[in-house]
Amino acid sequence: MLDAVQLAQLRATTESFLTDTCMIEEGTGPLDDYGGNVPNWQLVAAAVACRVIRIGGRQNPSNVQEYGAQEAMIDQYRLIVPHGTLVSVDQRVTVTSTGLTYFITGVMDKWTDKADAQAMMIRERDSDG
Repeated sequence: MLDAVQLAQLRATTESFLTDTCMIEEGTGPLDDYGGNVPNWQLVAAAVACRVIRIGGRQNPSNVQEYGAQEAMIDQYRLIVPHGTLVSVDQRVTVTSTGLTYFITGVMDKWTDKADAQAMMIRERDSDG
């Protein structure tokens, strides 16, 4: 187990690798006629230091889904943000430098040292990739 000084150093080192910023939003809103949420995105946090890392890279049956009559490729990513940043499933993250939007699908919160906060995200590719 790390002591407080070591943990502070680890967090500072981790934050030095968070080379971008993002905004985190949460979907709130009424249910539609079919019980689905019609999201009204509310800002949760702005200008959050972050790093987005793509997981995998090849098209395979697990990351291609069909919507209507058209296939859509779903890419998976890992989000890393400073310790103490609250992330949860059903939030969306927009990276400032690229303008790309990702949707959080899982939170990784079982870290021993809690040097950062991490989440799994997806992004649907559009015709521009």
